[in-house]
Amino acid sequence: MVTNKEDFLKVFFGFYDVFPARKGSSIRTRHLFSKLSDTNVTIFCKQKTGQLSYEIDNPFEIFRVPCVSPPPFKQSAEFSLKLKEFLQERVQEIDYNLWHCRSPFDGYIIAQEAEKRDEPMIFEANGLPSIEWPYHYPKIIKKHRKALRRLTAMELLTALTATHVIVVSHVTKDYLVSCGISQKKISIIPNGASHKFTPNRLPPASRAQLLSLPNRWEDRILIGYIGAFQSWQGIHTLIESLSTLTVRGKESFGLVLIGKAKSSWRHFLRKIAKKHGVRELIHFCSPRSFSLMPQIVNCFDIAVSPLAKTPRNTIQGCNPIKLYEYAASGVPIVVSDLPVTREILTDDSCRFIPPDSPVALGEALKDLIQNPEERDKLAKNVRKAFISEDNSWSKRADRLQSLYSSLLSK
Repeated sequence: MVTNKEDFLKVFFGFYDVFPARKGSSIRTRHLFSKLSDTNVTIFCKQKTGQLSYEIDNPFEIFRVPCVSPPPFKQSAEFSLKLKEFLQERVQEIDYNLWHCRSPFDGYIIAQEAEKRDEPMIFEANGLPSIEWPYHYPKIIKKHRKALRRLTAMELLTALTATHVIVVSHVTKDYLVSCGISQKKISIIPNGASHKFTPNRLPPASRAQLLSLPNRWEDRILIGYIGAFQSWQGIHTLIESLSTLTVRGKESFGLVLIGKAKSSWRHFLRKIAKKHGVRELIHFCSPRSFSLMPQIVNCFDIAVSPLAKTPRNTIQGCNPIKLYEYAASGVPIVVSDLPVTREILTDDSCRFIPPDSPVALGEALKDLIQNPEERDKLAKNVRKAFISEDNSWSKRADRLQSLYSSLLSK
């Protein structure tokens, strides 16, 4: 790898989150750095409680700082302040070749430090708080419109100041270009899937034990979803769609939902299920460790990603890791027809359905439940497409390495 100082590349990485975690952002970071064996990475991230902690997890040197202020604005301000203090205290020992950040809170500070040292800085804009926070904190955002506008300006300033910007999809790139960011300084590095995700179907008894399925669910056709329980994921549409299914009796299939959710959101989903008379068709499975996810996905007969048509998915863009994991495992997929999903899948490798349509989703699920041959066909096609496109994390890591080398050789 090309460096401009020593054989070992030193990267400072700002990460406004707890690292590592099951969250897609942490999974992505770990995989992207997996092949940079000649790299030392200092990660500065927040944690919810405790005191400043330090640990080594090669190639990561991790500083965890407690941010006890309430989210979102006060907490982000506290994080930015502590990052600034951290850099000031270590000014004499700082010797980084490259600066890399994941949010405007660290990016705003890091951009200034990198510019002062005449060193390259990357802004990885996977998610933009100005677009996502209204979903997470609707009441707070409604009261602080001016603060939201300042946040939007901070995002734009970070992207403008950065030497280079990384995004996960063409939709995200197009949005930033529309905001005035030069497309020449934007690279697309999508998400991917680990080599551990391969077709390896589990027998009924094994999957029943792994998923803690209810009694007499062993032989049901399982419709599966893994990921966050957020409004933009369209899980409410998925639950409602079950009421439109009339296939050989309701005992022939079941929906397994796996992921973390606030108690209020889980209660909301249960209310929807009860309202539509499908509560007995749904199994809320508690989160499993990431090491078990390849087996988990192989428990599904059909995998679903019913993304909603919201600004979070259509303006900011996204690149669901779950779609790559479903595809790598050779599981037939039903997914919302959006530009972001068209970047990953094709008509012959999945079933596209109009977003936010319980009827269309129900019809697609019904057809696949009743046609095992069609499920097998989609499973083979999506696995073949995954391999031919080389959507592995290893390939994504190569792209990051190439970008680092390019920036450091200038």
